[in-house]
Amino acid sequence: MSMIEEARQPRSRPSAAAALARTHVVVITFCPDTSVMARQFKRLHDEGVKVVLVDNHSPMQDEVIEAAVAHSFEYVALDRNLGVAGAQNVGIEKVRSLDGEYVVLLDQDSIPEAGAFKTLIDGLLTAPDGPRVAAIGSSYTLPSGNPGSSFVRFAWFRFRKIFCEHGGAELHEVDFLISSGTLISMSVLADVGPMSEELFIDHVDTEWFLRARSRGYRAYGSCLARMSHGLGERVVRVWLGRWRTVPVHKGFRYYFTFRNSIWLYRQKYAPFKWITADLIRLLYIFVFSGLYLSSRSENLKHIFQGVRDGFGNPADWDSPAVVQTAIDAGRDRS
Repeated sequence: MSMIEEARQPRSRPSAAAALARTHVVVITFCPDTSVMARQFKRLHDEGVKVVLVDNHSPMQDEVIEAAVAHSFEYVALDRNLGVAGAQNVGIEKVRSLDGEYVVLLDQDSIPEAGAFKTLIDGLLTAPDGPRVAAIGSSYTLPSGNPGSSFVRFAWFRFRKIFCEHGGAELHEVDFLISSGTLISMSVLADVGPMSEELFIDHVDTEWFLRARSRGYRAYGSCLARMSHGLGERVVRVWLGRWRTVPVHKGFRYYFTFRNSIWLYRQKYAPFKWITADLIRLLYIFVFSGLYLSSRSENLKHIFQGVRDGFGNPADWDSPAVVQTAIDAGRDRS
């Protein structure tokens, strides 16, 4: 039976210990903060999980790989920047070659709490059997200790937030999850397909979950699997109809945000309810990054370029060049 056929069969339940033993954590790095990387690697080593590190051609790649080897991690050192999606696919294929059955995707600025991986496995094994389970995701706090984003469901012109409450439900059905801290079975990945590499950075996770949802899969967020997770360069609170916690990114990230959103709106599997909610999100981002921030002119330039390219052909996109230009501009200003 192929992995795709296996994903479509009623799910048998292995023991938590057996499932955890066949779980690999895929960590993607690109110019990581070395102090955060050291804490993350120590936590992963202490948890005793199998780790595959994929470095996206960082200028400091030798240092990253040296740290991975010191912790006995498997690693892949890419010779060019493939973006988050491409690096995740490389890591997933590495896990497949190691006969892994489950994968947890992890960003370089995410540090799971002790026991988080077992909790994710427990969530997968106890999630309702009716809808097929695409993934189980972690809840998170910001590095400052403040609460991070809630889980969400789609609603007309907004995302309905689902908060983890003390004594409340341990698992919540959600419409999508951030990729970091998310557990996915390899059989589901074989059925739904890999991450869309043309997106490069933003909306990689959103696109995959929309695709999985269109194939009848469901996702769940775990309130008991927790991690610390960074958002953007920094986080600020602004008044946009109400007080909001908004991540601040480098200007080039807004190019990807707008380009990939508009491209996704054009896909048949993108539900209209999600499109209306994301359009409002883009409006807030436009107002915030184009009016509030001192880098507004650079941000607006990237936004308009993203809107233009979002209506174009992904074959014409040159995402690595966008990132490299931003890196070179940063060196020139330093």
